[in-house]
Amino acid sequence: MLKQELCQFLELELKTSYNTHEINNLANYFIAHWKETQKQQVIHLKDLRNEKWILDWVFRLQSGEPIQYISGIAPFINLNLKINRDVLIPRSETEELAHKIYLENKEFNSLKVLDIGSGSGCISLYLKSKKNDWELSGIDVSKTAVDCSVENAKRLQLDVEYRISDFLNVNEWPEKSMILL
Repeated sequence: MLKQELCQFLELELKTSYNTHEINNLANYFIAHWKETQKQQVIHLKDLRNEKWILDWVFRLQSGEPIQYISGIAPFINLNLKINRDVLIPRSETEELAHKIYLENKEFNSLKVLDIGSGSGCISLYLKSKKNDWELSGIDVSKTAVDCSVENAKRLQLDVEYRISDFLNVNEWPEKSMILL
């Protein structure tokens, strides 16, 4: 019942910018954030409406800010990644690319992969979640992007090495014999 009521509330506030399907997805973000921050499973709409962050999120959505940056979470295939404004929001095309890389190489038990411009770490973390024996590294020129990748790797307990490096400088790459993404 809560989700339906929340969708109705969000639709009233956001109907000029979001369709019904998008409103439903936004409601999932609101509910997930409530559960994570309040540490309780039972939620009532009246409780949500009394939260200052609800109005803040609605205002930010009305101004066009993506829900992923507002909530700090972006789903990627089977992973929920922390993100910030210093990394791109993972897109469905990136999910398709990561899955295709996995499918084309899954028969290899040992593989070294360098994720160039790793951002949130979505590609390398997904691949590591599928093939733990693979050696994955990621580089990004941005310290805050590398910090984001490292935080995601720790949170997901996946052993992927990230470092600050300029991919245009070949001498800074961790390995010469690896698949480059």
